Amino acid sequence: MTAPSNDQVRRFAVDLAAAAATEMVLARLARRLKHGPAHPSRRYIRRAAGAVLSELLAEGMADLYWQRRRLRAEVDRRIIEARVGMHHAKLPVVPSQRSALADELEPAADRLTVG
Repeated sequence: MTAPSNDQVRRFAVDLAAAAATEMVLARLARRLKHGPAHPSRRYIRRAAGAVLSELLAEGMADLYWQRRRLRAEVDRRIIEARVGMHHAKLPVVPSQRSALADELEPAADRLTVG
């Protein structure tokens, strides 16, 4: 087996140092995300903005839910109409209502006597 050259040793050392530095940075970032900053300041505006954004997201999701419900109802209604139309179902004929006033006036005119 041959001994590594100085260039290969240098490359290996640089890669090792870069990997160690990257791991330390990622560990510190993960700790900060998990536990928060070391000295947290009161961030009222950030907290309020977060609350507003979460509320907007909830409203948007609720609106999408109701739009899907309305769409589903419309699709169901059209499917039912198509099924009824396929069977050529005739709707019952509803007769028009006759005028009660016309029926009352005719006998009264016959009863009128002049003279």
